[in-house]
Amino acid sequence: MVREIQRLRLADSRCPLPASRFPLRSTCLGVFAETDLGSHSRMKDFRNLDVWRLAHETVLVVYRATESLPAVERYGLTSQIRRSAASIAANIAEGCGRDTDQDFARFAVIAAASANETEYHTILARDLGYIDEPTYDHLCGLIGRVRAMLTALIRTLRL
Repeated sequence: MVREIQRLRLADSRCPLPASRFPLRSTCLGVFAETDLGSHSRMKDFRNLDVWRLAHETVLVVYRATESLPAVERYGLTSQIRRSAASIAANIAEGCGRDTDQDFARFAVIAAASANETEYHTILARDLGYIDEPTYDHLCGLIGRVRAMLTALIRTLRL
């Protein structure tokens, strides 16, 4: 199981987010950093999950990319794409605080569905001419990596 968990770690050096400073260990809630509290304590901190870090970075990129959308879209597409992107990271965080792997997996599935929704809104924004092709490619790349990490996490949690 440790090998499976290690594969969840973000190996892509292009990600600007730092890797955890702490060694990883497996718990019933997924992958967390080992703390100074001893080997029997669990740290339920979602911020130590690389999938959450990448999802959070995706939200930040979405917010920057949608700043230039037309004012008429403020309560439409801009709001939708931002909310769906934030929902990815929020569901990972919420699932991380659950008591069982099954509950965590359920929230990871919801996060993956939000990633699909965000990707659709990104496609729509590109097709409407609101974002350029390089921004679209960057966003879809981030979303695809988050979705792949979530899929691996879900598989691990369901073992």
